[in-house]
Amino acid sequence: MKKLKPLKAIRKFCLWCSGEFSPEVRQCLSDDCGFYPFRFNKGRPKLRVIRKKCIDCSAGFLPDVKNCWDIECSLYPYRMGKNPSLKGKRGNPAWQKAIGERKPLITNGLVGGTARMVEE
Repeated sequence: MKKLKPLKAIRKFCLWCSGEFSPEVRQCLSDDCGFYPFRFNKGRPKLRVIRKKCIDCSAGFLPDVKNCWDIECSLYPYRMGKNPSLKGKRGNPAWQKAIGERKPLITNGLVGGTARMVEE
């Protein structure tokens, strides 16, 4: 199966859900579905939306998400809430340089909005 980006995987899932009939995706009434805002290949979905759908598919049984048997599902690579395309890149110095150093937000002595004090 071809590797799809998360947004394309969601679109493919929406098509599958609507019986592979594109006009049916447009007429989708499931606005409570986490994929509803992304069904037209627009927006930037968080991977947790895909994970939530996978948990829903497995009736809330988390081991079934990890051991999912449906490898043909477009969401399969993202079922754990992680992007497999980024595996091993986040700690790589070249990757860090490419995206720029991320420095923690310091506000009133707090780091990242947590209650942890910054030692000076």
